[in-house]
Amino acid sequence: MNKIRPYIFVIFLLGLLACSENRLQKSAVQAKQAEQNVVEYHDSFSGIDSALSCLYDSLAYHSANELYLDRFDSALQKNLYDTFTYKNAFMELKQRISILQAPDNAFRIYSYDDCMGGTMRSYKSYIQYRDSSERIRHNSLGNEYQYFYDVKPVEIKGKGYYLLFSCLRYSSNGLARNIQIGSFENGMMKYHNEFFPKEYRDSTNMITIDNIAQFDLRYDSASRTILFKEIEDDTLNRTIRLLIH
Repeated sequence: MNKIRPYIFVIFLLGLLACSENRLQKSAVQAKQAEQNVVEYHDSFSGIDSALSCLYDSLAYHSANELYLDRFDSALQKNLYDTFTYKNAFMELKQRISILQAPDNAFRIYSYDDCMGGTMRSYKSYIQYRDSSERIRHNSLGNEYQYFYDVKPVEIKGKGYYLLFSCLRYSSNGLARNIQIGSFENGMMKYHNEFFPKEYRDSTNMITIDNIAQFDLRYDSASRTILFKEIEDDTLNRTIRLLIH
């Protein structure tokens, strides 16, 4: 019996070593899975939303700093190629910038203050869409002084168009709001001022209401008119009928 005991002890030690090795392997697997989960989180839409929001906060804090503008703009444009950003709602970022979804899901518009214009203010805008091969693409939209805040569909002579609402601030107190009619084709927005009355047609392809601090700019689909109404003094109450019949 005494001769057998050493063998039992050795077997017991080998068993302990095997259990310990299994625990170490399990811990390593768990650690690797945790690391992978972190990577997947940052690659997920939630991670994209948070990362872009943090970058924009840094841009706003370091105003007029091109380094922070480049960081945010590069990250935004990179992620505008991602399906995650095309099909999900930005819960954090949309509290900082304008993110518009076309009612027919044909495109999205992203507009933000680039924090470089001072009192004049300047903006960057992109339109995101699927191309004919179902790939996610984006292009620049508008000019550096346009901030898009609404988009509505409108049918004109049996064809679908979009009413694009934008605003600009050219001084600390100066405010203008614009409306454009566009058709979206091959990733580009084509503007149609031929549907505006002649007195509103110019090279900008938009109707602009200037120097009014607070006012409504709405489209009434029943009467097919654009309505401008000043909120404070009511000195401006203008109705513009679109030439769409």
